[in-house]
Amino acid sequence: MTHNQDDSQQKYFHQEILYLKNEIETSRIPAGLRWLDETESFETMREADEWISSDAYNKIGHEYDGYRTTDPKMAYSLVFQLVRAQTLGFGPKKVHADEEYSGDKITYLVWVEG
Repeated sequence: MTHNQDDSQQKYFHQEILYLKNEIETSRIPAGLRWLDETESFETMREADEWISSDAYNKIGHEYDGYRTTDPKMAYSLVFQLVRAQTLGFGPKKVHADEEYSGDKITYLVWVEG
């Protein structure tokens, strides 16, 4: 294999183009969902899991279609519990999760279908 001196001296150009999610696709979040807006935030995963188990888990799919929180531990716990119930055959048909960005704030969204 021959090595061309020009190849080793070429300058390589790397370009990344970032798009905001909303510029690429339309919202995947269905309109008309009834949201439970959480204001609590916890230090530990255990606390978040206890809160979700006693409150939001029992309301999502019944009183509300979705759940919004700024605490990622709360969203994670809810998704885990909903998918677990789905796997065992008594949960919702579909569990969805997404994030919304507003300035320096991230809102975590979890919603169900079926």
